[in-house]
Amino acid sequence: MIRKLLLTAALLAVCFCTLFAQDFSNKGKEFWLCFPSHTPSGNLASMALFITSDKNSSGTISVNGFNTTFNVTANQVAGPINIPYSNAHINFAETGTVINKGINVKVNPGQPPVVVYAHIYAGFRSAASLILPVNVLGKSTMRRPSGSQAQLDPNPNFRLLPLIPILRCVIN
Repeated sequence: MIRKLLLTAALLAVCFCTLFAQDFSNKGKEFWLCFPSHTPSGNLASMALFITSDKNSSGTISVNGFNTTFNVTANQVAGPINIPYSNAHINFAETGTVINKGINVKVNPGQPPVVVYAHIYAGFRSAASLILPVNVLGKSTMRRPSGSQAQLDPNPNFRLLPLIPILRCVIN
């Protein structure tokens, strides 16, 4: 009897509780990203964006004087869309400075949201990222502690220092 009463109470409690789950997605209408250094290869690095959606969509990509458009066909990938090195690349010498090299991907008004991926490559190194839209970025910034020692690259003439790009988005 007590067991049935407890079970009934638990079911009632669950039924009348309001759930507050996060409904975040990597789909969005505005994205900010950057093109940081990740290789010692000088100006040989390249960055390409890949954009997809489950519906037809279109938008613009802009960075530091470079502007282009994209068109996505439903369930297809638009890209690679090459980002100019001279407009967007952040080199190690620019560490610790505020620069205007943020890459903005924006869906045209009235168009469905898209998903954005980035690929940086040079020589024998490659890095790919899933880019999160502005509306899921949150309001706080966290940084992984890097310690005081730099990691050593197999190339003895190159020290890989921590580079943590910080993009600040203001949502109106």
